[in-house]
Amino acid sequence: MANEAPCWSGSPPSRSTLDFRSESLINGLGKLIHEGLLKAEDVQIVLFDKDEETGEAEVRLAGYRDSGALHDWPYGFLSPVADRRVRSAAE
Repeated sequence: MANEAPCWSGSPPSRSTLDFRSESLINGLGKLIHEGLLKAEDVQIVLFDKDEETGEAEVRLAGYRDSGALHDWPYGFLSPVADRRVRSAAE
């Protein structure tokens, strides 16, 4: 397609693991997917939650739809309310 921009030039990118809590980065990835510069299936989000009863880590997967919208994203994650809840639970 003439209007389609290549995602990468040269050799394919390597796999990377990033640990972040950045709303800007999450929104930026969604925008790149929406614009067709990144494929939704090339991005995986792994969420770690501490189970309040057992203290063990619960692992959940989230990701993006082809539209760039998040799916399986926890309500309130990265919001100021969620930040307060996490801080108060740690105290």
